[in-house]
Amino acid sequence: MRRGLITLGIVLMLCMWTTTSSGLDAGFEEYRVKGAFLFNFLKYVEWTQSPVQDSLAPLIIVIYGEDPFGSQLDRDLDDRHIDSHPVKVVRIPQGDSIPDCHLVYTTLRDNNALEALLSDLRGVPVLTVGESENFLSLGGVISLLLEDGKVRFDIDLDHARRARIDISSKLLNLARQVRSDR
Repeated sequence: MRRGLITLGIVLMLCMWTTTSSGLDAGFEEYRVKGAFLFNFLKYVEWTQSPVQDSLAPLIIVIYGEDPFGSQLDRDLDDRHIDSHPVKVVRIPQGDSIPDCHLVYTTLRDNNALEALLSDLRGVPVLTVGESENFLSLGGVISLLLEDGKVRFDIDLDHARRARIDISSKLLNLARQVRSDR
């Protein structure tokens, strides 16, 4: 258990490394790091009512609306598994219905569009992750943000509970901020 926590800490600290440290395009590196975060979020959450019935079924990440990752996310997650589940990325244009999935990621910043999306997902066992400044206030579970050139994240536990998602204390300890009314 301690070894797993140390491994998680090292992985996330590497992910939080400054996005421009390699000399590559800052936007490219930022989204490469955010993609690693999405994969690790899946490893440290449990769905009390999962859409996965088969132990070999994929864990599905939906990129909703604009896709800032491009094909790099597919290459980074190719052949990656969480337990026996492969990880699959599906892209859904804004306005289309979201299929059964485990994680929905969006870069939507328009409050009306974001509120509509999160309202549609309220109570559904899906981990919602976004970048908007108001993401948690509008009902999202995890908000990714850039702080001093590093990717950080905040969590709203109340929204996770409503989505019937349990977040590991290992992940909660690494969050910049954890919000909860309890």
